[in-house]
This record gives sequence, C-alpha cells and structure tokens, in this order.
Amino acid sequence: MREHLARSELKLPSQETKRVLVHVKPNARATAMLAYDPAEDSYTVAVKAPPIEGRANAELERFFSKLTKRRWRVKSGLASKTKVLVAV
Repeated sequence: MREHLARSELKLPSQETKRVLVHVKPNARATAMLAYDPAEDSYTVAVKAPPIEGRANAELERFFSKLTKRRWRVKSGLASKTKVLVAV
C-alpha cells in the first residue's frame, strides 16, 4: 500500500470549490494526502497531530490551505473523522 499520492496524481479542488469533504486519519507519521474518492468527491488525509484539543483540525486547515493556496476552515465534524472544510 502506498503512503500518499504523488503530486501528479492529486486532484485538488478548483478555485470555484467552496466545500470539501475530508476523511481524517489522525496520529499519522506525517501529514499527507492519501486518496481522492471521485464517487464521494472526498479526500482522505493523514494528519500527524493527535485529535486532542483541536490540534488535528488546526493541522488539517494548515495543510489544506498550503496545498491549495487558499484558506480553509472546518465547518462541521469538529469531533468526527469526517469533516467538511469551507473556503474562507
């Protein structure tokens, strides 16, 4: 099984995209995009931070913002592994 997607395999959200569904895997070795599911239009992201006191959510927001060069915030799923991110 591969650790993460190669840069050329990434399907990043377009600039018009306002919401993104993300499945998070906290406590990973490194923060990385693992998969994109076109059927659900969702991403799977491994996050290095633990799911304690919002650390994994903050790491996910930073990672997705850096990856897409846009600012993102967790809209729903603050205490869940399935989250909805919205562009700010």
